[in-house]
Amino acid sequence: MKKYDCREITLIPSRKEEEINTELDITKFESVDQIVSKEIETIESDAYDKSVLLKIFRDLNNDTD
Repeated sequence: MKKYDCREITLIPSRKEEEINTELDITKFESVDQIVSKEIETIESDAYDKSVLLKIFRDLNNDTD
């Protein structure tokens, strides 16, 4: 304490690695394409035809491949 001119020294235990435990079911994950397609299918609107929107979305995906 004299060497470093300290008034107080506190010892802190080292952190233990904590195991990550999640209850997520990995088999239920969906791709972005699946999520977007499902959301388009749930659209209820007189202004938009969801079959046209789905076709546009699928065509956009095919252009990027």
